Amino acid sequence: EEAFNHCGIELIDDYNSGTKYDCVLGAVSHDEYRQLSATDLEALLKTNGLLADVKWMWKQLSFPQSTRRWQL
Repeated sequence: EEAFNHCGIELIDDYNSGTKYDCVLGAVSHDEYRQLSATDLEALLKTNGLLADVKWMWKQLSFPQSTRRWQL
């Protein structure tokens, strides 16, 4: 609710629904997110989607060269 009120962004609870996204943003380093594999994250991205890792929680993962990836 807070994200929607401040930024107009609706957050989801179930990222295992098979839906693909333009961007996956890793902004909080909770265990559940840190434990996602490269395969899990790739499955969430649309073709040419962006993986944005603000907390560097996926820095050790290897992705295909075609994966658009951004880290701080």
